Amino acid sequence: MISLFVCRAGGLPWPSKGLQPLGRVRAYTEMARGINAILWRDGDLGYALVSDVDSAELRALALKLAGNT
Repeated sequence: MISLFVCRAGGLPWPSKGLQPLGRVRAYTEMARGINAILWRDGDLGYALVSDVDSAELRALALKLAGNT
């Protein structure tokens, strides 16, 4: 199962260190207890993609969702 959470990003604390390129945005990646999470902002929205699938597979999906141009 893969979950995508989308919310208004304004006023929320978003990671600013350890960001990596993800298409046209920069993303923060974290893995804990076998769960992978990728967080990114695009305009006024924040995204969190979370799953226990392989981190490379989750990143490939995040790249499609974030737009790779």
